[in-house]
This record gives sequence, C-alpha cells and structure tokens, in this order.
Amino acid sequence: MKTSELDTVRIDPPGLLDSWSVTGVSQWFWQYQRRNLILFERGENRYIYVPARRALTWALAGGVVPRDALEDRAREGAMHAEPADRVRLEHLRGCALDSAPGGDGWAALVQRVRGEAPPQPGDIDLARFVHRDLWRAADSALLESMAGAFGVLDLLAVFQGLGSHEFTLPRVLFGGEAEQFIDERLGGRTPGHVRDELQRGAPAARWSDGPRRLAAVVDRRHALDGCVGGHEAELALVRLELSTSGWVYERKVLWADAEEGEPMS
Repeated sequence: MKTSELDTVRIDPPGLLDSWSVTGVSQWFWQYQRRNLILFERGENRYIYVPARRALTWALAGGVVPRDALEDRAREGAMHAEPADRVRLEHLRGCALDSAPGGDGWAALVQRVRGEAPPQPGDIDLARFVHRDLWRAADSALLESMAGAFGVLDLLAVFQGLGSHEFTLPRVLFGGEAEQFIDERLGGRTPGHVRDELQRGAPAARWSDGPRRLAAVVDRRHALDGCVGGHEAELALVRLELSTSGWVYERKVLWADAEEGEPMS
C-alpha cells in the first residue's frame, strides 16, 4: 500500500501565538496507520519538534518523507507507547530543517529528529519562543485563551507521532466545572488536593508581578485506528507555572480507560 498525500493542520488556536505557528503534518502509511510530526514555523524558519519521551516516527524536509524512516518504524510493529502517569514539560527541543533529503548532513538530521543523537548547534529550545504568549494568555484571565494554551501544551506533552487523533486539542475544564466533571467521571467527590489545586490555579485569579500558577483538567478521548469500537480515554490534572525566566507544564493522570475493539481486516 502506497503512502498518501501529506495533510497539514494548524494546531495553535487563532490569537494564541503572536509570531510562531504550530503545524501538524500527517500521512497515512500502510493500512490504518497515521504518521505525524509537528513543525514550529515563523517566516522561513522551520523546526521539527522532537519529543523528550520518545523519538519521532519520521522526518520531513521539503515535503518529502524518507522511505527508510517509514519502513524502519513500520517493522517495529508498535503502534502505541505506554502512557506515562506523570509528565513534566519545560523544554521544547526543535531540530532545524536545514538539510535536503540525501544531501550532506541529512543522516545526522534524521538521527537528531529520532532522538538518537545529542543536541547540535542547529537545534534550539522552542520553549522560549512561546513564553511571552503563554504569559499574555494567563494575564488575560480569559478561559478561551487559557484553554487554548493548555490544549497545545498538553498535545506536545503526550505527542507520540502516531494515530489520526493526535492533532485534536483536548477538552479543557477549569475551577468548579472541572471539579464537577471529575466527580462524575470518578463516581465520587473530587480528592481534596485536586480541588485545592484547581481553586488556587483558577484563571480568574489575579497576580502581582510574581509567578503565575494555573491549573485545569484535560479530558482526552479518541477512537483507535484500525479497529471498530476501540478507544482510549484519559483525564489528567494539569498545571502551568510561569515566571519571568520560563515556564513548566506538568500533568498527572487521574483516570484512564481503553478498549481494544475489533481489528479491521
């Protein structure tokens, strides 16, 4: 089965980022397998986001997907990596797209994208480029702005490079609405430490010039590719801490559920 044409989708909601855009690039490969990557773009500058938890599935430069990258990954036979209960995100490693497929330096570029080589001079920490925009969203105290910020950060935190669902932002809930949703999902009262975290980190809170600490709940649910009736779902408590020097995003899974479903022939 041949690979399909590349699809692209803008991930960051309108108005969230001032100068950068976050773009998802995706392609069907083999049967029921979706291969994804994330690009940070500003003008002529393009970087591939390299997740800290695992290597990317494939690399892109000039709109060309290296055949070997796809075939090697397909042979591994692992569609999903095991989820982590806790994730901490404070750096966004970016691998510069500065080599053409097959040209000088291309092999080294692919290694960096896959996480198989240490950072090089062409790599960059993209976290600093979204810092000002995250601070602006927090200061606005607008739920829509903060939901967009949490949604993008959560997508980056759990990105695996696989599946047709990966570029869909999760549902984000704050304060009392988040507590009510947790009560319903867990079938009981929200744990005290979670309730306190949500109350202290409500977007409506006002700060001085000190750090901003916000908290929310993200609700993720998606169907699994290649099967009927299969799904994965997850509820996580998330926190964003902002200071003048940087930011830290943390997530802790509160509840998870999965159903394999019936494989498609």
